[in-house]
Amino acid sequence: MPLTEEETNKSIIRRLMEHWNKKELEAFFDGFASECVFRVVQSFDAPLTRDELINLMSAASAAFPDMVITVEDEIAEQDRVMIRVLNRGTHTGDQWEGIPATYKQVAYREMVTFRVNTEGKIVEWIYHPDLFTLFQQLSSKNESAS
Repeated sequence: MPLTEEETNKSIIRRLMEHWNKKELEAFFDGFASECVFRVVQSFDAPLTRDELINLMSAASAAFPDMVITVEDEIAEQDRVMIRVLNRGTHTGDQWEGIPATYKQVAYREMVTFRVNTEGKIVEWIYHPDLFTLFQQLSSKNESAS
C-alpha cells in the first residue's frame, strides 16, 4: 500500500531533522526548494530567502555545534507538516546573535510548520521559536540552564 501524502511529507521532515542532528548540513539544505520562504513568527521583517536561511542555520550550527533536535509531536495535513521539537545544545561556538560563547547548555522548544511541494522539497518554513527561554538561558544573569 503506497504512503499517503501526509505520511510521505512527515517522512521528509523526519529525514531533514536527522540530517541536522548528524551535522549533514549540505543534505539538510538540499531539502529546501530554491524558492523556499522562511518566516519567523515573532519578526515583523520580510521573510528570509533560502540563502538567508542557510546563513542563519549555519551560524546556529557553528554557535551550538552539539545541538540535537528531538521531534516530540508531528501533525500532517495535505502539503503541510507541523512539528513541536525540543532543542538541546551547548553554546560553545562563535558569537551568536551578538552573544559570545557562554559555554552554557540550553534546552528550548519550538514549533515549525513546513509546506512541502510535490517534488518533496520544502517551499515554506514558518518558525515559532521560544527565544525568550533560549535568551534567558544564555543570559549572564542566569548561571545555569534549565
